[in-house]
Amino acid sequence: MQKEAFCSNCQHKYWANPMSIFAKIAPIVLLSLFFLLPAHAGDLKKIDGWVIEQNESTCGNIRAEVTKGAVRIESLSAGYVILARAPRWQVMIYQPRDKSCIIRGLPLWKSYGLDFRGYSTVQQARKWPVEVLGVETMIGQKVIALTGPHGLPVLSTAKNPPSRGMFRLRHSLSPELATYWVSRNIPTEENQLAVFAGLYYLPDLPGIPFCSIFRTTDNIRKKTLTTSKVYSAKLDSNDFIYPTGFQQMKDIQSVCFGKDKQGLIQDLLEERDSSPKPHR
Repeated sequence: MQKEAFCSNCQHKYWANPMSIFAKIAPIVLLSLFFLLPAHAGDLKKIDGWVIEQNESTCGNIRAEVTKGAVRIESLSAGYVILARAPRWQVMIYQPRDKSCIIRGLPLWKSYGLDFRGYSTVQQARKWPVEVLGVETMIGQKVIALTGPHGLPVLSTAKNPPSRGMFRLRHSLSPELATYWVSRNIPTEENQLAVFAGLYYLPDLPGIPFCSIFRTTDNIRKKTLTTSKVYSAKLDSNDFIYPTGFQQMKDIQSVCFGKDKQGLIQDLLEERDSSPKPHR
């Protein structure tokens, strides 16, 4: 449908096609809308990485995402997230539920992990050798089987670095060698593996841990870590950016389980753990 219009130069009447007018202004409108979009909308992009879905006896259900220069581990059971990335590799443990967090340097994380009592658990274990047993297949992935020390929380009975037989162990586990299965084909960096080692109380291993089996004091094999899925995926780049607006806490316990449950969790831990207190 045409409508009456006037020439802008001479004011002569002419018949204008409204569709032709729309065709002229549409590019201008669309360009204006583009610049009005939020700035962060263009920052989101997909990056190559790997997803590992696991269950660990202490941490519960875990979803780990690994990409070049970063690792993100989310506890599906408790809700907290562990994030570390290059170049500084600061380990940020944060709880989206109540916006709480705690930040640790990677060396401190490797030594303490999620140890709520605040004393080192795995430093000595990492000095023990790990022996390669061979290559196997697990959940469709090539894995390396190894035997070595378990890194579960230990208490020292001596002031000086003790020998292996001088450790008192929590969770009623003996200091027998454990068996590990780790990834062979997933590209990883040393700092990424350190984040997994700190979380699961493991010695230094050459790949992402998929499975671990310890031996209990009554000689029963106990599987403490299992992996259900491993696959490559396109990951959201924003998931590997340290979040802002979180309140820094003094201890990991309140971050992982909530500030309102801090005393309750501490009581449960003390009731479960009959081991002597660490020497200070």
